[in-house]
Amino acid sequence: MRRVRLAYRHRKALILLARVDDRMLADIGLTRGDLRDAAALPKWKDPTALLYARAAEKRLSARPMAREAPMHAGSTLVPDGTAW
Repeated sequence: MRRVRLAYRHRKALILLARVDDRMLADIGLTRGDLRDAAALPKWKDPTALLYARAAEKRLSARPMAREAPMHAGSTLVPDGTAW
């Protein structure tokens, strides 16, 4: 019974997440599709496990790209004038 009550509370939180704009969802690593998939789970299942897994997948898939182009200390986005 406790799990069902917890799943119900988390489904209410899912409704609140659905009201957030896409940019805010992206900030936490989710998409509208992730929310739809979580809402499609059976009512007795907790949707937060799926949302947590989706956000973690996106975080892990984004890491290798960040490692490929590290920012060096002292580097800047402003051109130094030599390329002009």
